[in-house]
Amino acid sequence: MNMKLKWCIRYFTCVIVTLLFVFACYVGKDAHASNYNEKYSIDTPYVYPVLPGTDQWKEMNSHLDKINACMVPEKILKNMTTEALLDTVLTYPLLGDMFAWDSLECGFKSVENNFNGLQELMSRSDIDQVLSEYNATKYRKQDAQNNYQGIIASDAYSYIYSLVRSDENDSTAVNNRSTPVTILTPAGSRITALLGVTYNEGTEQQLDDEDIETQIIAIEAYYAEAYPNAVKIRDVDPAYNCHSYAWYGEGSPTRYYIVNPSAYMTDGSYIQYSTVRTGDVVSYQNSDFSSPFLYVHSAIKSTRQYTSKWGVYGVYRHELEDCPYYYDSITY
Repeated sequence: MNMKLKWCIRYFTCVIVTLLFVFACYVGKDAHASNYNEKYSIDTPYVYPVLPGTDQWKEMNSHLDKINACMVPEKILKNMTTEALLDTVLTYPLLGDMFAWDSLECGFKSVENNFNGLQELMSRSDIDQVLSEYNATKYRKQDAQNNYQGIIASDAYSYIYSLVRSDENDSTAVNNRSTPVTILTPAGSRITALLGVTYNEGTEQQLDDEDIETQIIAIEAYYAEAYPNAVKIRDVDPAYNCHSYAWYGEGSPTRYYIVNPSAYMTDGSYIQYSTVRTGDVVSYQNSDFSSPFLYVHSAIKSTRQYTSKWGVYGVYRHELEDCPYYYDSITY
């Protein structure tokens, strides 16, 4: 056998072996994906039995009642594909709550801690792949007023994706323009507040003016439908938050943004009571978080209801337990 023939045989042998190896890898990968998907028998998103805008939803005056009404049955939850689960999360009726908090991270964590669908999604091993292949733009349409769910779903998807891909460089970091200042409690304690907080800083996002306007319309439409018994009494203003409205402004707008209001409760400025009276400040607290985020919300007791500022958005009049905050204790 001459050298040229030997070389040709070796060459074709190598090619055949390589092709067989590639084919085996492809089949193995496909089989793995098939076996993974076979674990889940439900490939359609969960249909929530009660939705905002219905009479049954309007009858619920408690945030906890709404949370419980939207829980996904465990038998369904554990058998959903990750794609169907993602759709279930992005259509969650209380998903917009995550944007009501002073910290988007805390808002997301609070929704996750109280919604089993999001807990399950974040535990899936294929979440990275599913998020990468998902078309979240299908939710986002131009009409923010009538499609607030789509805007919220798209923005929530972006945040979840950023969490899962947190190892990558984040080119959307917020440029904080506020200035730390010192203000005094009624008892004279010095606390740090922020002056000049912008919408992007208050929501921990990097949006242009058009996207800000779209998101404001969507979130306010969400509040109106998810909390139909609450009434907006002041418009959007990112310069101040619920703590400065209740503790420093005593129910009036201020120029300051207070992250940690604990000094008002510990330095003698206010006395704690067992029952609430008109004009009292109410502190919502959540032990899932450490200070300063332990104090998740503050409100003022009005004649019949309560008034509080919801994130960077407006001031609302509402029942004590009918607001977008998750808490385990309330003090007056």
